[in-house]
Amino acid sequence: MRPDASVRPRCNIRVCDQGIFRSNFDGDHLQLQAIGPGGWFKETHRLVHGLTLTENRRQEDAAERAALDVWRTGDHELRMLAEGGRLHPAESADEARSQILMAWDELRLQEWAGPYDLIANMVVLAARNSDVDALNLGAQAIRRQAGELGAEHTYALPGGDILTLAVGDVVRVRENDYRSRRGEGPDMLNGYRAVVTGLDDRHRIEITWRVTDTKAPGGYREESAWMPAQKVTGGSLSLGYAMTIASSQGLTCNTSLMYGHGANAFATYPGITRARRQNHLWLPLAALEDERTRARLGEARSEKERLERAIAAFARFLGQSRPDGLVSDLLREPPTPAPLPRQRELSAE
Repeated sequence: MRPDASVRPRCNIRVCDQGIFRSNFDGDHLQLQAIGPGGWFKETHRLVHGLTLTENRRQEDAAERAALDVWRTGDHELRMLAEGGRLHPAESADEARSQILMAWDELRLQEWAGPYDLIANMVVLAARNSDVDALNLGAQAIRRQAGELGAEHTYALPGGDILTLAVGDVVRVRENDYRSRRGEGPDMLNGYRAVVTGLDDRHRIEITWRVTDTKAPGGYREESAWMPAQKVTGGSLSLGYAMTIASSQGLTCNTSLMYGHGANAFATYPGITRARRQNHLWLPLAALEDERTRARLGEARSEKERLERAIAAFARFLGQSRPDGLVSDLLREPPTPAPLPRQRELSAE
């Protein structure tokens, strides 16, 4: 089995004979947690003696598989990843993000220079939207500087933000648009990663993506659609070089580059299992260590010290992660009402 598919639980319900409902659930309680208070999957899985993941077949690297096997026992194994060259310490958050972008640029030029191959084979991940935004802007700047992007336009977004898109950019669709129901072409679905292939005078954006098609040459075909400027300014499109770990659920690629700060144990695990070939994790020491430790130890004096301290700090943070539990387990019996003071009847004089 592979640690995959829907990391948050899915439910399939069907009616059997005599009107009895049968429910099938699949998920992984070690990955992304339930949205909202409490989560039922882990406890339900225990009560019904559900099937358990015992073998990981996604990762090709033996060291990664071994580290993930240990991780699933509850030990957040980081040293094995470091020994395999998969964990990279940096002194600061800016330095970590810069190293990720340098690795991204080097890998794509070596193996996946085309944007469609880049989408299919490599992903950059972070837990927080702010880090994703910084990584997206950095990747776009690298490609602009290299002369890989064409005409561009800047859109005003809700909340005062702006989004600059250029022909050649990698983007991600942020909402479902069932165009086929209106006879307007192929559907654009939330999560699609595509390439900007057109920009007209009305600032409409044409995006093109690949769809699996076993009958087509290469096993895929390309589909395209135009998105009006109003959709873009409404938030229906974003840069797609990087994405949040939550957005990557179900995705499989060849190489994953992850910024670790802000990811708890239940986000880190899916983040370091997205890729078959290589899963890399960057840890910014200054952002992970508490102020007292930083004041006592100062900046790391060697790469080895930086690595050891980053592992220790991130392990402490991961150890604070708590699994989902049923909301009913969090509820307590109401306290017994305090007895009312005895009333003394006053007789009328």
